[in-house]
Amino acid sequence: MSQSIKDRNHIWLLSENDYKKEERIDLAVEFVNHPKHYHKETGFEVIDVIEAWDLNFSLGNAVKYISRAGYKDSDKSEEDLQKAVWYILRHLGKEDKYKDLF
Repeated sequence: MSQSIKDRNHIWLLSENDYKKEERIDLAVEFVNHPKHYHKETGFEVIDVIEAWDLNFSLGNAVKYISRAGYKDSDKSEEDLQKAVWYILRHLGKEDKYKDLF
């Protein structure tokens, strides 16, 4: 194999590896920074709503779990809604009173 072909193959291999690396980074960024189950495509990303409404930790988590129920993992929709209820009860200081609810 001539030197120029080796050089082109080396350049191609490097660029393919860079592309794959960038693709993985893009996927990681989307999953971490703007996952689909937080509804950015609707124009209302959950974190923006929580911050705009100045919600505390418990109410913010309730909104988060309600908004993602059925979107992040359709098999865990009921569990997400139960978590939302738990955070609302915690906000009200009644999570212990209703600990056997679920």
